Amino acid sequence: MNEMDDPESRRLSALVRYEILDTPREVAFDELAALAAKLCDTPIAVVNLIGDRRQFFKAEVGLGVRETPFESSFCAKAILEQDFLLVPDATQDRRFDCNPLVVGEPHLRFYAGALLKTDDGLPIGTLCVLDYEPRQLTELQQEALRVLSRQVMMQLELRRALQERTRQLEVAEAREQSLRFARAELSDSEARFRNMADNTPVMMWVTDPQGYCTYLNRSWYEFTGQAKDEALGYGWLNATHPEDKPTAEQAFLEANGAQRPFKAEYRLRRADGSYRWAIDAASPRFGPAGEYLGYVGSVVDIDERREAEDALRRANTLLEAVMEAVPGVVYAKDHKGRIIAANRGTTELVGKPLEELIGRTDKEFLDDPMQAEKVMANDARVMAQVRAEALEEEVSFPDAVAWVSEVDPDLQTAAEAAKRCFGEPGP
Repeated sequence: MNEMDDPESRRLSALVRYEILDTPREVAFDELAALAAKLCDTPIAVVNLIGDRRQFFKAEVGLGVRETPFESSFCAKAILEQDFLLVPDATQDRRFDCNPLVVGEPHLRFYAGALLKTDDGLPIGTLCVLDYEPRQLTELQQEALRVLSRQVMMQLELRRALQERTRQLEVAEAREQSLRFARAELSDSEARFRNMADNTPVMMWVTDPQGYCTYLNRSWYEFTGQAKDEALGYGWLNATHPEDKPTAEQAFLEANGAQRPFKAEYRLRRADGSYRWAIDAASPRFGPAGEYLGYVGSVVDIDERREAEDALRRANTLLEAVMEAVPGVVYAKDHKGRIIAANRGTTELVGKPLEELIGRTDKEFLDDPMQAEKVMANDARVMAQVRAEALEEEVSFPDAVAWVSEVDPDLQTAAEAAKRCFGEPGP
């Protein structure tokens, strides 16, 4: 059999073309991993690339390592799926119930991974999130993970394109001995860059030292519907939302004047007249003598990500409103007994403002140390048993001496997988 007819050989060849294995961390990938963890409310997120009997973490949150053994890899199973692998409880899944990372440290329970696929559908890795507790993802969170996995691939494609252009320029500079011939090679390289950029799915642009846009690729014109004479120069700003244009223009001009990297988020008008959120980022270019040449930048559609963030904010706002609407005392603690949320009834009962409660344990704000020890011991016991329980605890306050607390350890915050305690004052 021809080697390139073997799917695994083709997959490994596709991965090699990105030249990404064993490379240092990069901000673009770190940000996508961090956003995945935040949107999915998990302590762990990984941009994972599967090589030949090994896996490499291009970005990770919550692990602190760049590799783990291939034999215990969840992602090695995930790339066998069509698009997405969801494992609510690994101990109940025959594929993973004997996995060393499940039965031993760190006792992983939950996994969800969206495949990283090339344009021709070859899986080279995953963007995945993991947790130490069994759980589920909402459909919105699953879609957000899929969108972010596509953004990872776009970053890989852009990275490869820029590396290719850099190699071309380095070869040209090494070969050319005269300025005249070097300029001719640079002109040829620019033509190759334009041809390459016109065929990338990312919107790309180039400016001169004055910030005048001298080039926008085909993706820009297809997305915005602008003509070249409308977009070049500073005309691209007319495609931004009227409310965002002043801020985007000021950020660009200030960055260009300081010759520093530029990054901004704004709403960009599509050819059909609708607006979508986009992130615009660019790096300054410098010549052989250190002279500033302008920017080369890219624009990426992040509307789905913004929608997911807005949905998460609305959910948090609704939760806060519900807590305030519940009569009596409602509060939440993490697994170390620290207050992480509390309503007005709690502050009134304790007699202290909210800022003096958040992040502190009962020992730090209750007047009686023995009462505080008892309350925290009850919380720890109930959370260890993972079940709700009604308790009557005597706690001394200026206007109250007893309250009943219903402790529920099954809730989780958006930031960590920690147990929570909720309470109401007793009679």
